[in-house]
Amino acid sequence: MRSLYRAWWFLRRGFLLWAGYRTALLLSLTGSLVSLVQFGWTARFVAADHILPALAPYGGDLVAYFLVGSAFAAFVSVTLNAFSEHVRAEIQMGTLESLILADMPLPLLILHLVLWPFCYTLTNTTALFLLAVLLFRVSLDVHPLSLALLLILTSLTLTGVGLASAGILLVTKRGDPIHWVFTALTGLFAGVFYPLESVPAAARPISSLLPTTYALHGLRLALLRHAPPTEILSDLMALGIFCLVALPAGCLILHLGWAWARKTGTLAEY
Repeated sequence: MRSLYRAWWFLRRGFLLWAGYRTALLLSLTGSLVSLVQFGWTARFVAADHILPALAPYGGDLVAYFLVGSAFAAFVSVTLNAFSEHVRAEIQMGTLESLILADMPLPLLILHLVLWPFCYTLTNTTALFLLAVLLFRVSLDVHPLSLALLLILTSLTLTGVGLASAGILLVTKRGDPIHWVFTALTGLFAGVFYPLESVPAAARPISSLLPTTYALHGLRLALLRHAPPTEILSDLMALGIFCLVALPAGCLILHLGWAWARKTGTLAEY
């Protein structure tokens, strides 16, 4: 009960900060809608009938393919950015040292700080999918269990990467190479806007080293083709391995960054 109560207050704190800046709130919501319309119109222009043979494994609908890819890319970017941005914000407001005095491990504290951005991103993505169904008649055939498993494993993997990102930021203060490299590689090699077959053969090994490649492939099948867990078992297993590596590595890098900041006395600097 204590953990739930603590999580609720961090969630409430994040919501009040988000809702308190109404102009930023309005621009954020409007920007999401504009992006959805932009991708929908682009897909209609590229393929008037929305059907492309290269996308047959995912149902062939270009609008649906773009929608899942763009929504996933935004989810990855916002989730990873939340770790570094919230650590930087707490440093600038002078509240990080006070929060660290709380009776909880440092990785758990960082997770509580990003609880609201994660919930908002997930809610916003779901709303965009519903709007896409209404505006562009996107046909979804969702397998709930497969979708849930993919989201859990993907979120845990991104959490590990995000913790590492926060640890680096405690040292650099500005500039987050982990977030930048991860999102850039995801956009180029994970099949966000084009099938992996379009990637040059020499660069395809990079795709196999990205957890987002397996997450995006599985999500498209689970959302568009009603693929059961047995059909995406290889994607789930790959994400499980990435998760087992990313979480401990992220916690280690976070603690190393924290130790360095304490040793040099730069925890409150930005």
